Amino acid sequence: VAGKDLHISISGGYGVTTKMPTLDYLYPDLWYNDIVQLNYYDVNKPLEYSRVNIITYIEDITNYDLKPARNHKWEVRGDISFEGNRLSVTYFHENLTSGFRTSSFYAPFSYRKYDHSAVDASGLQGPPALEDIPYTDMKALNGYRQSANGSRIDKQGIEFQFTSQRISALRTAVVINGAWFRSVYTNSRPMFETVADVVDNRPVSEEYVGLYDWNDGRVNEQFNTNFQLDTQIPEWGLIFSTSVQCMWFVSTRVMWKNGVPVSYMAASDGKLYPYSEESAADPKLQFLIKTYNDDLYKKQTIPTAVYVNLKATKTIGKWLRLSLFANRILDYLPSYKMNGLLIRRNVHLTDVQLTVLDLAPGLLEAQRAETDGLDLSAGELDAGFEFFVDEIFMKGLLISCGDLHALRHRAHLLPANICGDIIRILYLSCQGLKPRRRPYGAHSAAGAHRLPVFQNSGGAYL
Repeated sequence: VAGKDLHISISGGYGVTTKMPTLDYLYPDLWYNDIVQLNYYDVNKPLEYSRVNIITYIEDITNYDLKPARNHKWEVRGDISFEGNRLSVTYFHENLTSGFRTSSFYAPFSYRKYDHSAVDASGLQGPPALEDIPYTDMKALNGYRQSANGSRIDKQGIEFQFTSQRISALRTAVVINGAWFRSVYTNSRPMFETVADVVDNRPVSEEYVGLYDWNDGRVNEQFNTNFQLDTQIPEWGLIFSTSVQCMWFVSTRVMWKNGVPVSYMAASDGKLYPYSEESAADPKLQFLIKTYNDDLYKKQTIPTAVYVNLKATKTIGKWLRLSLFANRILDYLPSYKMNGLLIRRNVHLTDVQLTVLDLAPGLLEAQRAETDGLDLSAGELDAGFEFFVDEIFMKGLLISCGDLHALRHRAHLLPANICGDIIRILYLSCQGLKPRRRPYGAHSAAGAHRLPVFQNSGGAYL
């Protein structure tokens, strides 16, 4: 193109990932089901005459049909390169239908329900004998948890990255990358669910349990972009990396559920029966229909969040390189409403200005927060900033005055104004000037950019 090389490439791939079940899935502990048949408490002699009778079922809950989970993924990618600039875009899709999940299973268990009210407490000479107490043969459904291949995960997304050639005038390269993701987490097989309703003094769940073929999961979606400015000044041994992280949105939505079961299990024989219109009219089976509030299915979205980070690296000699990380120098976290509630992601600011802004204009944009006991005071923030300058930059990085002198007169090469303010502070500090706080309101001429204030040994402000 115009006598210059343009490279375009398209590639793709397909793969299968297999995950074996862990030992606790393959060899679970035995399940103990304790059913109380009699619970008699003697008020006169509780220790001598009370009696409890329990029948215990011991079950092997190993799932001998458990299989490895297999995830199928394919992707296609396009690359374009021109004059040192490169753009790549990738679309991918992966689907898993045999993921591991701990599912509920139910079965009927027989027991005797003894009538403890028939015990004659006045005639007892010890705990009541079971043979003398009338009982009723009962069956109740009870459930256990078993590992199964019952989870489904469906993911798709677009990933992109742009890398520019280094801009010689700024000695800076620009890198932009980001991604959009959409993930569905749900079940891949019907699920047993109980209800909490009681009819005729007996829980419905002891007699019936519903089998629901619904989507018990949620849909998550997000979109983010990262901007990075990489500035290299090799003659000074300095590298500055400024990054802006943007999370444009994060959303989640509960998948819709059909609360009508496709079938139900009866405690009388442990068999499954189709759930019909006659079932919905039954005095007990009607409670197996579940209803949900429509607000449950509303999409919840967290809006934009922006963070600005800085990394400075100084090369000392041939074998030593020191780096300083300053994360979240600036951030943008607007408040938003969810379910009628206002959610704040940042402190509530007032109009009281911190004196640290007079020390380093443009470096920090902060105001005093409300006195809730959770935020730093102005003095604490000022002290922290002075420690940052004196101990971290001056002593920690061991920057020489010669480097700072050169850096001060060529600060226009840096990618952001914030780096220039740091250099001015370091340069003046290296000349033996101690930073002092300017009295509040003592500003320079109107419209002029305020520089950091320093005071020499004679007390004069610079």
